[in-house]
Amino acid sequence: MAGKDWVQMKLFNNIGVEGPITYTFDVHLATTMINVVLQLVGRQRITTSAARTSRPAPYSSDRSQFVREFESAYGTVHVPFYTGTLAEAQETARRETKYLVVMLWSSEHDDTPLFEHALTQPALVQCLSRSQFVVWAGDVASPDAFKAAESLSVCAFPFMGIVFMQQAAGRSGMQLLARMDGLGSSANAQHLASMLARFVERPVGRHAQTLHATRREQQERESARRLREQQNAAYERSLALDQERERARREQEERERREQEEAEALLREEQRRKELCRRWRWAKFAEQQQQQQDNTEDLVTTLSLRLENGSRVVCKFAASATLQQVFDFVETRDIADEWAQTQTTPYGADLSKTSMPKDYEHTYEFALVSQFPRVVFEDRSANLKDALAASGLWPSAALIVEPLFEPED
Repeated sequence: MAGKDWVQMKLFNNIGVEGPITYTFDVHLATTMINVVLQLVGRQRITTSAARTSRPAPYSSDRSQFVREFESAYGTVHVPFYTGTLAEAQETARRETKYLVVMLWSSEHDDTPLFEHALTQPALVQCLSRSQFVVWAGDVASPDAFKAAESLSVCAFPFMGIVFMQQAAGRSGMQLLARMDGLGSSANAQHLASMLARFVERPVGRHAQTLHATRREQQERESARRLREQQNAAYERSLALDQERERARREQEERERREQEEAEALLREEQRRKELCRRWRWAKFAEQQQQQQDNTEDLVTTLSLRLENGSRVVCKFAASATLQQVFDFVETRDIADEWAQTQTTPYGADLSKTSMPKDYEHTYEFALVSQFPRVVFEDRSANLKDALAASGLWPSAALIVEPLFEPED
């Protein structure tokens, strides 16, 4: 019987044999058989009143509350409980390539206080505090622990299972390496803790190579994942840089296109205004010619005008003439020269039929100035004779055509 936990049962018979009959059972086999029978007949495990009152009510489903309640009963020295849900514990074990140790018990079971006390013993605490374990525990009164018991087909409490989260290529899920349903005979918590530590060490030792291979494969996958992420990040950076360059190129092209269109529009507008100005000057010259033919007044005012090109021209005006007529005379000097040479216009040979352009307002870009004394004649509607007389310049005066703007290069 060495190496196993056995139990002896004495049964009194009524078949005529004197004294009790003694039977010897393997405690694990006996426990399993009894619980199967109880499950079949739909009964709960029978416990003593002492067991039901030996500890507080079942732990809360809140994992932090679970730890606090355990520590209030047994102190802060215990195996390192995982404070997340079972699913989170499984994911942590899978991601970090660790063994998942699942512990389940029922507050209604006689062995629960002893099992819980064993979780505070140095031998088991030292064993399960190593970095290769994730320890998840719970009372089956909580929903998460109850579901865990169902998924692991627990048939007796307390329960301990060593789970390996499979993650090699082509495999998934969890592999139960070892399980313990119910306790054997243990004299005390210290002895039970040592037995549980040995129970944990055996499957861990057997599956060490598998764990290392899985961890190596996971590291390779992680390295490959990081490499892909780095390559993707480099590609994204390169793509973003190319897109930025393309965006800048398109913006530059769009800018140049707009600038070219604006320049062309300005040029067209300038050409249009020049053409309107030229037509206006021809029409104004035609008016002057007609006025000279119709004029019956004496020409009493003589002006010597120095034009912008430095040449001088002498002209005479009637007493009723205005400064506007002098401005128009200056504005049409080049038209008069062209007419004298060609006796035709760009709009036909008949000068009198040259009409004023529509929607055009002419701007005079010069002023008429007298040097001695310095007088600037700006009011074009003023009578020429009166304006000159006011400055002592009538009946003859020398005026300069002075540009209002600096000539463009």
